[in-house]
Amino acid sequence: MTLADGLLLRLPADPAGPVAWVQFGQGRVSARGDDAVAEGPALAANRRVIALAPGECVLLTSTEVPSRKPHHVRRAIPFLLEERLAEEVGRLHFALGPRDEAGRVAVAVVARDLLARWIDALEAAGLAPAPRFRGPRLLPLQEDGGTLAREAHRAQRGGGP
Repeated sequence: MTLADGLLLRLPADPAGPVAWVQFGQGRVSARGDDAVAEGPALAANRRVIALAPGECVLLTSTEVPSRKPHHVRRAIPFLLEERLAEEVGRLHFALGPRDEAGRVAVAVVARDLLARWIDALEAAGLAPAPRFRGPRLLPLQEDGGTLAREAHRAQRGGGP
């Protein structure tokens, strides 16, 4: 296995839906399919598994956090963002990213129950993903414009904090 060998899973907005997948290696796609959960762990053999959450299910934002101590930052983030969120912070998962030059910490926010259902479905199928990413973050960000990925049933804008 090389770092270039991978299995990319496209998580559905409805965790009961099929998980589309793409196997890649040596700079090219080697196979693809519509339901990784049904096809099981053979897909992931000797491959790094990466799960992409749908952009409409994950909020990417950033906020200033006065403290630089990691445990203080983790505790403060939900309450610093609370007024920007439609759900109670206790029902949300906050994944922290890097701090930028201006001192703002990047944050991805997703509903805890949705994240748990995705993880449970993948683990039950024998698929253990590496860190999860919001799909649009993988689209190139253009300085003088935008990037749009169009699929059969949806479109996503690239970039973000």
